[in-house]
Amino acid sequence: MHADDVQRSSASDPFFLMYEDDDGQVHDITWKSAVPAIHTAARKIQHLVSSQPSSSVPVIAMLVAADSISYYMMIAGIMRAGFVAFPISVRNSDKAVAHLLKASNAHHVLVSQDPGMRNLLSAALKLLDRHGITESPILTFNELYAKAEKADPLSPVQADHSTRAIIMHSSGKSHAYAED
Repeated sequence: MHADDVQRSSASDPFFLMYEDDDGQVHDITWKSAVPAIHTAARKIQHLVSSQPSSSVPVIAMLVAADSISYYMMIAGIMRAGFVAFPISVRNSDKAVAHLLKASNAHHVLVSQDPGMRNLLSAALKLLDRHGITESPILTFNELYAKAEKADPLSPVQADHSTRAIIMHSSGKSHAYAED
């Protein structure tokens, strides 16, 4: 079942249970508020990638240290936009990140704005001589939800279950490009 359909039939059901806001109030995130946040993420991704020519479904990598809700919503947004999500472990070395970006044919990287992630991505892209890869900051929790209420829903899509939606990898030491 598609998230948009679940939102219509189960709007008040919890999507994420309990998060604490800046005032210390505990809230649940319902399907009613989660799906517009996914659409907000998807629109950002579509905007970022629309200018990049490609003959295949674009792979959008994520190199982020973020809260779990924002992390998941960005992955869901990438997939809702019709692209392939590729979350990369922040524990990888610059060589490993470069290898993963190249091997996956990543088109774009979403990166958190902390110096550690910015430096790691910069070093990886330098090793690749950028390899045509663009980058942009990940949306924060507040950006996802502040814009979500105003966001127009995306057009319905028919999922193609024969294509990739997400790439997962292991950052184990057995990998040829694991931490040195």
